[in-house]
Amino acid sequence: MVADERSSSGSAPAGSPTWWYHRWSRGITVLVTLAFLAGTHYPKLTFGEPGDGPDKILHLSAFILMTTLYRVSGLASTIPRAIGIMVGLACFDEITQELPGLHRNFDPVDLLADIAGVFVAVAWLKALGPPRPRYREAIARYERRLAGVRMLLSRLLNWGHVVVAGTFGALVGGTTLAVFGRNPVVGPTTMLVVGALVGSVAALVAAIEAGRRQMDRRIVRDRRCLACLEPVGDDLRCHHCGGRPVSRDEVVAASLEEASGTSTTVRKRGRSRSTVVLPTVAIVVVVSIVAVSLDLLHVFTGFQAGGPARGALQWFGNLPVGDAMAFDAAFLGLIAAGSVAILRSWSDRRAFRDRRMCGVCGYDLRHLESTVDRSICPECGGPRSAAIADEGPSGDDGGTC
Repeated sequence: MVADERSSSGSAPAGSPTWWYHRWSRGITVLVTLAFLAGTHYPKLTFGEPGDGPDKILHLSAFILMTTLYRVSGLASTIPRAIGIMVGLACFDEITQELPGLHRNFDPVDLLADIAGVFVAVAWLKALGPPRPRYREAIARYERRLAGVRMLLSRLLNWGHVVVAGTFGALVGGTTLAVFGRNPVVGPTTMLVVGALVGSVAALVAAIEAGRRQMDRRIVRDRRCLACLEPVGDDLRCHHCGGRPVSRDEVVAASLEEASGTSTTVRKRGRSRSTVVLPTVAIVVVVSIVAVSLDLLHVFTGFQAGGPARGALQWFGNLPVGDAMAFDAAFLGLIAAGSVAILRSWSDRRAFRDRRMCGVCGYDLRHLESTVDRSICPECGGPRSAAIADEGPSGDDGGTC
Protein backbone atom coordinates (compact mmCIF):
# COMPACT_ATOMS: atom_id res chain seq x y z
CA MET A 1 0.00 0.00 0.00
CA VAL A 2 1.55 3.28 -1.08
CA ALA A 3 1.97 5.86 1.66
CA ASP A 4 0.42 8.71 -0.28
CA GLU A 5 -2.43 6.66 -1.71
CA ARG A 6 -5.73 8.51 -1.28
CA SER A 7 -8.98 6.99 -0.15
CA SER A 8 -11.84 7.00 -2.60
CA SER A 9 -13.97 9.08 -0.20
CA GLY A 10 -11.72 12.07 0.24
CA SER A 11 -8.22 13.38 0.77
CA ALA A 12 -7.29 11.20 3.75
CA PRO A 13 -4.26 8.99 2.94
CA ALA A 14 -4.82 5.25 3.06
CA GLY A 15 -3.99 3.80 6.44
CA SER A 16 -4.72 7.02 8.32
CA PRO A 17 -7.28 7.03 11.15
CA THR A 18 -9.77 8.92 8.97
CA TRP A 19 -9.33 6.34 6.20
CA TRP A 20 -10.02 3.53 8.68
CA TYR A 21 -13.01 5.42 10.05
CA HIS A 22 -14.60 5.59 6.60
CA ARG A 23 -13.81 1.94 5.97
CA TRP A 24 -15.35 0.63 9.20
CA SER A 25 -18.35 2.98 9.12
CA ARG A 26 -19.22 2.04 5.55
CA GLY A 27 -18.89 -1.66 6.24
CA ILE A 28 -21.13 -1.43 9.29
CA THR A 29 -23.65 0.68 7.32
CA VAL A 30 -23.90 -2.06 4.68
CA LEU A 31 -24.29 -4.75 7.36
CA VAL A 32 -27.07 -2.79 9.10
CA THR A 33 -28.87 -2.33 5.76
CA LEU A 34 -28.66 -6.04 4.94
CA ALA A 35 -29.88 -6.97 8.42
CA PHE A 36 -32.85 -4.65 8.04
CA LEU A 37 -33.79 -6.06 4.63
CA ALA A 38 -33.45 -9.61 5.94
CA GLY A 39 -35.77 -8.84 8.85
CA THR A 40 -38.43 -7.18 6.70
CA HIS A 41 -38.40 -10.00 4.12
CA TYR A 42 -38.34 -12.98 6.46
CA PRO A 43 -41.49 -15.02 5.68
CA LYS A 44 -44.39 -14.56 8.13
CA LEU A 45 -42.21 -12.75 10.67
CA THR A 46 -44.39 -11.02 13.30
CA PHE A 47 -43.39 -9.18 16.46
CA GLY A 48 -45.91 -8.68 19.20
CA GLU A 49 -49.57 -9.53 19.42
CA PRO A 50 -52.50 -7.90 17.61
CA GLY A 51 -52.99 -4.46 19.12
CA ASP A 52 -49.52 -4.59 20.69
CA GLY A 53 -47.23 -4.47 17.68
CA PRO A 54 -44.30 -2.01 17.69
CA ASP A 55 -43.70 -2.59 13.97
CA LYS A 56 -43.97 1.10 12.99
CA ILE A 57 -41.71 2.16 15.87
CA LEU A 58 -39.07 -0.27 14.64
CA HIS A 59 -39.42 1.04 11.06
CA LEU A 60 -39.04 4.62 12.27
CA SER A 61 -35.98 3.79 14.39
CA ALA A 62 -34.33 1.71 11.67
CA PHE A 63 -34.51 4.50 9.11
CA ILE A 64 -33.28 7.08 11.61
CA LEU A 65 -30.26 4.87 12.23
CA MET A 66 -29.60 4.02 8.58
CA THR A 67 -29.99 7.60 7.36
CA THR A 68 -27.50 8.76 9.99
CA LEU A 69 -25.04 6.00 9.11
CA TYR A 70 -25.25 6.66 5.36
CA ARG A 71 -24.54 10.35 5.90
CA VAL A 72 -21.75 10.16 8.47
CA SER A 73 -19.99 7.28 6.68
CA GLY A 74 -19.83 9.23 3.42
CA LEU A 75 -21.88 6.74 1.40
CA ALA A 76 -24.26 9.68 0.95
CA SER A 77 -22.03 12.71 0.37
CA THR A 78 -24.82 15.24 0.92
CA ILE A 79 -28.10 15.34 2.82
CA PRO A 80 -30.24 15.47 -0.38
CA ARG A 81 -28.46 12.32 -1.59
CA ALA A 82 -29.10 10.66 1.77
CA ILE A 83 -32.80 11.49 1.44
CA GLY A 84 -32.90 10.09 -2.10
CA ILE A 85 -31.09 6.88 -1.16
CA MET A 86 -33.22 6.20 1.90
CA VAL A 87 -36.57 7.01 0.25
CA GLY A 88 -35.57 4.69 -2.60
CA LEU A 89 -34.61 1.99 -0.11
CA ALA A 90 -37.95 2.38 1.69
CA CYS A 91 -39.89 2.00 -1.58
CA PHE A 92 -37.76 -0.98 -2.60
CA ASP A 93 -38.31 -2.62 0.79
CA GLU A 94 -42.09 -2.30 0.68
CA ILE A 95 -42.54 -3.21 -3.00
CA THR A 96 -40.38 -6.35 -2.78
CA GLN A 97 -42.47 -7.61 0.13
CA GLU A 98 -45.14 -8.43 -2.47
CA LEU A 99 -42.93 -11.23 -3.84
CA PRO A 100 -44.68 -14.63 -3.83
CA GLY A 101 -43.70 -16.92 -1.00
CA LEU A 102 -42.89 -14.20 1.54
CA HIS A 103 -46.51 -14.00 2.73
CA ARG A 104 -46.11 -10.26 3.21
CA ASN A 105 -47.81 -7.30 1.63
CA PHE A 106 -47.20 -3.67 0.77
CA ASP A 107 -48.10 -1.47 3.76
CA PRO A 108 -48.35 2.28 3.07
CA VAL A 109 -48.20 3.01 6.82
CA ASP A 110 -44.84 1.23 6.96
CA LEU A 111 -43.63 3.38 4.08
CA LEU A 112 -44.86 6.52 5.84
CA ALA A 113 -43.03 5.52 9.04
CA ASP A 114 -39.84 4.91 7.00
CA ILE A 115 -40.01 8.35 5.38
CA ALA A 116 -40.76 9.96 8.76
CA GLY A 117 -37.60 8.34 10.13
CA VAL A 118 -35.58 9.74 7.23
CA PHE A 119 -36.72 13.29 7.87
CA VAL A 120 -36.22 13.02 11.64
CA ALA A 121 -32.62 11.93 11.02
CA VAL A 122 -32.09 14.74 8.49
CA ALA A 123 -33.46 17.29 10.97
CA TRP A 124 -30.97 16.15 13.61
CA LEU A 125 -28.09 16.08 11.12
CA LYS A 126 -28.88 19.67 10.21
CA ALA A 127 -29.29 20.69 13.86
CA LEU A 128 -25.91 19.18 14.81
CA GLY A 129 -24.16 20.17 11.59
CA PRO A 130 -21.44 22.79 11.06
CA PRO A 131 -22.14 26.36 12.20
CA ARG A 132 -22.21 29.35 9.90
CA PRO A 133 -18.83 30.35 8.42
CA ARG A 134 -18.76 33.65 10.32
CA TYR A 135 -18.74 31.90 13.70
CA ARG A 136 -15.05 30.98 13.72
CA GLU A 137 -14.92 29.88 17.34
CA ALA A 138 -17.91 27.59 16.90
CA ILE A 139 -16.44 26.13 13.71
CA ALA A 140 -13.12 25.39 15.46
CA ARG A 141 -15.03 23.66 18.28
CA TYR A 142 -17.14 21.71 15.78
CA GLU A 143 -14.07 20.53 13.84
CA ARG A 144 -12.41 19.31 17.02
CA ARG A 145 -15.52 17.40 18.09
CA LEU A 146 -15.94 15.82 14.67
CA ALA A 147 -12.27 14.83 14.59
CA GLY A 148 -12.64 13.28 18.04
CA VAL A 149 -15.56 11.11 16.88
CA ARG A 150 -13.65 9.98 13.77
CA MET A 151 -10.61 9.19 15.90
CA LEU A 152 -12.74 7.15 18.28
CA LEU A 153 -14.44 5.14 15.53
CA SER A 154 -11.29 4.56 13.49
CA ARG A 155 -10.71 1.32 15.43
CA LEU A 156 -13.00 -1.68 15.12
CA LEU A 157 -12.54 -2.44 18.82
CA ASN A 158 -14.10 0.92 19.71
CA TRP A 159 -17.07 0.11 17.48
CA GLY A 160 -17.46 -3.04 19.57
CA HIS A 161 -17.39 -1.00 22.77
CA VAL A 162 -20.09 1.32 21.42
CA VAL A 163 -22.27 -1.64 20.40
CA VAL A 164 -21.83 -3.25 23.84
CA ALA A 165 -22.82 0.04 25.51
CA GLY A 166 -25.91 0.32 23.31
CA THR A 167 -26.88 -3.28 24.04
CA PHE A 168 -26.50 -2.76 27.77
CA GLY A 169 -28.59 0.41 27.59
CA ALA A 170 -31.27 -1.45 25.64
CA LEU A 171 -31.42 -4.21 28.27
CA VAL A 172 -31.69 -1.73 31.13
CA GLY A 173 -34.21 0.53 29.39
CA GLY A 174 -36.35 -2.31 28.08
CA THR A 175 -36.45 -4.08 31.45
CA THR A 176 -37.28 -0.84 33.27
CA LEU A 177 -40.26 0.08 31.09
CA ALA A 178 -41.46 -3.51 30.84
CA VAL A 179 -41.60 -3.79 34.64
CA PHE A 180 -42.52 -0.28 35.78
CA GLY A 181 -44.29 1.03 32.69
CA ARG A 182 -47.31 -1.26 32.69
CA ASN A 183 -50.55 0.51 31.82
CA PRO A 184 -53.96 -0.38 30.38
CA VAL A 185 -53.41 1.53 27.09
CA VAL A 186 -50.00 0.48 25.72
CA GLY A 187 -49.14 -3.21 25.52
CA PRO A 188 -46.10 -4.72 27.28
CA THR A 189 -44.29 -5.57 24.04
CA THR A 190 -44.51 -1.99 22.80
CA MET A 191 -43.31 -0.67 26.16
CA LEU A 192 -40.41 -3.12 26.09
CA VAL A 193 -39.34 -1.94 22.62
CA VAL A 194 -39.72 1.75 23.49
CA GLY A 195 -37.64 1.30 26.66
CA ALA A 196 -34.97 -0.62 24.77
CA LEU A 197 -34.73 2.09 22.09
CA VAL A 198 -34.55 4.94 24.61
CA GLY A 199 -31.97 3.11 26.71
CA SER A 200 -29.81 2.22 23.73
CA VAL A 201 -29.81 5.80 22.42
CA ALA A 202 -28.88 7.17 25.84
CA ALA A 203 -26.07 4.64 26.26
CA LEU A 204 -24.74 5.22 22.73
CA VAL A 205 -24.63 8.99 23.20
CA ALA A 206 -22.90 8.62 26.58
CA ALA A 207 -20.32 6.15 25.25
CA ILE A 208 -19.50 8.18 22.14
CA GLU A 209 -19.26 11.44 24.07
CA ALA A 210 -16.98 9.92 26.71
CA GLY A 211 -14.75 8.44 24.03
CA ARG A 212 -14.75 11.66 22.03
CA ARG A 213 -13.45 13.66 24.97
CA GLN A 214 -10.61 11.21 25.44
CA MET A 215 -9.76 11.39 21.74
CA ASP A 216 -9.94 15.19 21.82
CA ARG A 217 -7.20 15.30 24.43
CA ARG A 218 -5.17 12.81 22.43
CA ILE A 219 -5.50 14.86 19.25
CA VAL A 220 -4.16 17.94 21.03
CA ARG A 221 -1.43 16.04 22.86
CA ASP A 222 -0.17 14.34 19.68
CA ARG A 223 -0.70 17.49 17.56
CA ARG A 224 -2.75 15.70 14.93
CA CYS A 225 -4.29 16.97 11.71
CA LEU A 226 -8.03 17.44 12.05
CA ALA A 227 -8.65 16.06 8.54
CA CYS A 228 -6.61 12.84 8.33
CA LEU A 229 -5.81 12.59 12.09
CA GLU A 230 -2.15 11.83 11.42
CA PRO A 231 0.45 13.42 13.75
CA VAL A 232 2.10 16.56 12.39
CA GLY A 233 5.61 17.86 12.88
CA ASP A 234 6.93 20.62 15.09
CA ASP A 235 6.04 23.13 12.39
CA LEU A 236 2.36 22.19 12.92
CA ARG A 237 1.82 21.55 9.22
CA CYS A 238 0.15 18.43 7.85
CA HIS A 239 2.30 16.88 5.14
CA HIS A 240 -0.11 13.96 4.62
CA CYS A 241 -3.27 15.59 3.31
CA GLY A 242 -2.72 19.34 3.65
CA GLY A 243 -5.59 19.68 6.12
CA ARG A 244 -5.79 22.00 9.09
CA PRO A 245 -3.81 20.67 12.06
CA VAL A 246 -4.31 21.55 15.68
CA SER A 247 -3.04 25.11 16.06
CA ARG A 248 -0.22 26.11 18.40
CA ASP A 249 -2.66 28.17 20.46
CA GLU A 250 -4.86 25.12 21.02
CA VAL A 251 -1.84 23.19 22.25
CA VAL A 252 -0.87 26.05 24.60
CA ALA A 253 -4.44 26.39 25.88
CA ALA A 254 -4.71 22.65 26.52
CA SER A 255 -1.39 22.67 28.39
CA LEU A 256 -2.50 25.56 30.58
CA GLU A 257 -5.84 23.88 31.30
CA GLU A 258 -4.09 20.63 32.21
CA ALA A 259 -1.63 22.46 34.47
CA SER A 260 -4.38 24.40 36.26
CA GLY A 261 -6.63 21.37 36.57
CA THR A 262 -9.66 23.18 35.18
CA SER A 263 -10.91 24.38 31.82
CA THR A 264 -12.27 27.61 30.48
CA THR A 265 -15.59 25.91 29.84
CA VAL A 266 -15.90 24.84 33.47
CA ARG A 267 -15.01 28.31 34.74
CA LYS A 268 -17.55 29.94 32.43
CA ARG A 269 -20.31 27.54 33.37
CA GLY A 270 -21.50 29.46 36.39
CA ARG A 271 -21.95 32.61 34.32
CA SER A 272 -23.85 30.99 31.45
CA ARG A 273 -25.82 28.30 33.26
CA SER A 274 -29.02 30.29 33.63
CA THR A 275 -29.00 31.46 30.01
CA VAL A 276 -28.76 27.87 28.74
CA VAL A 277 -30.75 25.85 31.28
CA LEU A 278 -33.86 28.05 31.34
CA PRO A 279 -34.55 27.90 27.56
CA THR A 280 -33.91 24.15 27.63
CA VAL A 281 -36.41 23.64 30.47
CA ALA A 282 -38.98 25.76 28.64
CA ILE A 283 -38.55 23.66 25.47
CA VAL A 284 -38.93 20.42 27.43
CA VAL A 285 -42.17 21.70 28.98
CA VAL A 286 -43.57 22.71 25.58
CA VAL A 287 -42.64 19.35 24.02
CA SER A 288 -44.27 17.52 26.94
CA ILE A 289 -47.48 19.49 26.49
CA VAL A 290 -47.51 18.63 22.79
CA ALA A 291 -46.93 14.94 23.59
CA VAL A 292 -49.83 14.87 26.05
CA SER A 293 -52.05 16.63 23.49
CA LEU A 294 -51.23 14.05 20.82
CA ASP A 295 -51.96 11.18 23.19
CA LEU A 296 -55.29 12.72 24.22
CA LEU A 297 -56.13 13.26 20.56
CA HIS A 298 -55.51 9.59 19.89
CA VAL A 299 -57.55 8.40 22.87
CA PHE A 300 -60.54 10.63 22.19
CA THR A 301 -61.20 9.57 18.63
CA GLY A 302 -64.44 11.54 18.61
CA PHE A 303 -62.49 14.80 18.32
CA GLN A 304 -64.17 16.90 15.66
CA ALA A 305 -62.38 19.15 13.21
CA GLY A 306 -63.44 20.80 10.03
CA GLY A 307 -61.78 21.14 6.66
CA PRO A 308 -58.88 19.00 5.38
CA ALA A 309 -57.62 18.32 8.92
CA ARG A 310 -60.67 16.22 9.72
CA GLY A 311 -59.66 13.25 7.58
CA ALA A 312 -56.08 13.30 8.87
CA LEU A 313 -57.21 13.40 12.50
CA GLN A 314 -59.67 10.56 11.96
CA TRP A 315 -56.97 8.49 10.23
CA PHE A 316 -54.60 9.13 13.12
CA GLY A 317 -57.28 8.34 15.68
CA ASN A 318 -58.05 4.98 14.06
CA LEU A 319 -54.42 3.83 14.19
CA PRO A 320 -53.40 1.22 16.76
CA VAL A 321 -51.65 2.67 19.77
CA GLY A 322 -48.24 1.31 18.77
CA ASP A 323 -48.48 2.83 15.31
CA ALA A 324 -49.66 6.18 16.68
CA MET A 325 -46.71 6.25 19.09
CA ALA A 326 -44.31 6.02 16.15
CA PHE A 327 -45.76 9.15 14.54
CA ASP A 328 -45.88 10.89 17.92
CA ALA A 329 -42.17 10.16 18.30
CA ALA A 330 -41.43 11.44 14.80
CA PHE A 331 -43.29 14.69 15.41
CA LEU A 332 -41.60 15.24 18.76
CA GLY A 333 -38.22 14.38 17.24
CA LEU A 334 -38.66 17.13 14.66
CA ILE A 335 -39.62 19.61 17.38
CA ALA A 336 -36.60 18.63 19.49
CA ALA A 337 -34.22 18.93 16.52
CA GLY A 338 -35.56 22.39 15.69
CA SER A 339 -35.18 23.44 19.32
CA VAL A 340 -31.56 22.26 19.42
CA ALA A 341 -30.81 24.10 16.17
CA ILE A 342 -32.25 27.34 17.56
CA LEU A 343 -30.28 27.01 20.81
CA ARG A 344 -27.05 26.29 18.93
CA SER A 345 -27.55 29.27 16.66
CA TRP A 346 -28.25 31.49 19.65
CA SER A 347 -25.16 30.18 21.47
CA ASP A 348 -22.96 30.72 18.38
CA ARG A 349 -24.19 34.30 18.00
CA ARG A 350 -23.50 34.97 21.66
CA ALA A 351 -19.98 33.54 21.40
CA PHE A 352 -19.37 35.56 18.23
CA ARG A 353 -20.42 38.72 20.02
CA ASP A 354 -18.14 38.03 22.99
CA ARG A 355 -15.31 36.44 21.02
CA ARG A 356 -12.78 39.12 21.91
CA MET A 357 -13.50 39.00 25.63
CA CYS A 358 -11.54 36.74 27.97
CA GLY A 359 -13.70 33.73 28.79
CA VAL A 360 -12.36 33.63 32.37
CA CYS A 361 -12.42 37.22 33.64
CA GLY A 362 -14.22 39.11 30.84
CA TYR A 363 -11.22 41.35 30.07
CA ASP A 364 -11.47 43.25 26.76
CA LEU A 365 -8.74 41.84 24.50
CA ARG A 366 -9.38 43.83 21.33
CA HIS A 367 -6.66 46.39 22.00
CA LEU A 368 -3.80 43.85 22.13
CA GLU A 369 -0.95 44.40 19.73
CA SER A 370 0.23 41.66 17.40
CA THR A 371 3.51 41.36 19.35
CA VAL A 372 1.69 40.27 22.51
CA ASP A 373 1.22 36.58 23.17
CA ARG A 374 -2.43 36.37 22.18
CA SER A 375 -2.93 32.83 23.52
CA ILE A 376 -2.92 34.08 27.14
CA CYS A 377 -5.04 36.78 28.76
CA PRO A 378 -2.72 39.49 30.22
CA GLU A 379 -5.21 40.24 32.98
CA CYS A 380 -5.74 36.81 34.56
CA GLY A 381 -3.33 34.53 32.67
CA GLY A 382 -6.13 32.27 31.47
CA PRO A 383 -5.97 30.49 28.09
CA ARG A 384 -7.83 32.02 25.16
CA SER A 385 -9.72 30.24 22.42
CA ALA A 386 -7.63 29.31 19.38
CA ALA A 387 -10.16 30.94 17.08
CA ILE A 388 -9.92 34.15 19.13
CA ALA A 389 -6.16 34.08 19.27
CA ASP A 390 -5.93 33.73 15.51
CA GLU A 391 -7.77 37.03 15.06
CA GLY A 392 -5.64 40.13 15.16
CA PRO A 393 -6.87 43.65 15.90
CA SER A 394 -8.50 45.06 12.82
CA GLY A 395 -10.20 48.26 11.71
CA ASP A 396 -13.02 49.61 13.78
CA ASP A 397 -12.90 46.65 16.14
CA GLY A 398 -9.52 47.66 17.49
CA GLY A 399 -9.19 49.45 20.78
CA THR A 400 -11.30 49.32 23.88
CA CYS A 401 -14.98 50.14 24.00
